[in-house]
Amino acid sequence: MTHPRLLIFSAAMGALIVMTILSALMGQILPQLISKQYTELLASVLFLVFGFKLVKDAYGMSGNECMEELDEVTQELDNTNKAEEAALMEEGQQKRYVLAYQKY
Repeated sequence: MTHPRLLIFSAAMGALIVMTILSALMGQILPQLISKQYTELLASVLFLVFGFKLVKDAYGMSGNECMEELDEVTQELDNTNKAEEAALMEEGQQKRYVLAYQKY
């Protein structure tokens, strides 16, 4: 890993907190600026647009794309695990746990 885990976790939690605050503020302010009718219409249109986009993307995918993605991730994880094991062996330590899950 190139960055400490605590830094990554802190950044993710910070982003979650900021997005929650922004969403709450938008939920309070926008209904006062835009009428309820337009708000509901906009929400419906956005729901349909994202729904159609999701369906279009799903139909455009072949069955092999998912397996190719899974194979790439599995290979990347194997390479990362091997590199970590090699680093630990150089330090004279053993790996304490192994988390692996494969489904074929």
